[in-house]
Amino acid sequence: MGVLKQAIELSAAADGQFVPVEAMVDTGATYTWIPAETLEQLGVVPKYRRPFVMADGSEITKEMGTVVVRINGREHPTPCIFGDRGSLPLLGAVTLEELGYGVDPVNQRLIEITAYLLSVGADGNGGPK
Repeated sequence: MGVLKQAIELSAAADGQFVPVEAMVDTGATYTWIPAETLEQLGVVPKYRRPFVMADGSEITKEMGTVVVRINGREHPTPCIFGDRGSLPLLGAVTLEELGYGVDPVNQRLIEITAYLLSVGADGNGGPK
């Protein structure tokens, strides 16, 4: 796919102050990874710890919290990993899906994706009641 960088904005809360960040889009990463010092400056606090398998197969446990991510005016709270200090921010698959974005690898940009609502009707087969 190549390297895709995306301008995003981060905040500790929807009504808080947003700060601009340039993140690498990583569709192979489940969650968004933000350097711990950036999250601490925003006032985001760790809520729990979770184990992860790294690309090289090693296992680590990292703290996680919730940050509000804004891309092109669209914002949503999303789980994020407290990344290593000095590391690059990574925009993961969960955040992309929550905001309704996918990756156009040819043009190296984010694109809006179609969301689907699949429901079961009152007859149990998807039809009307």
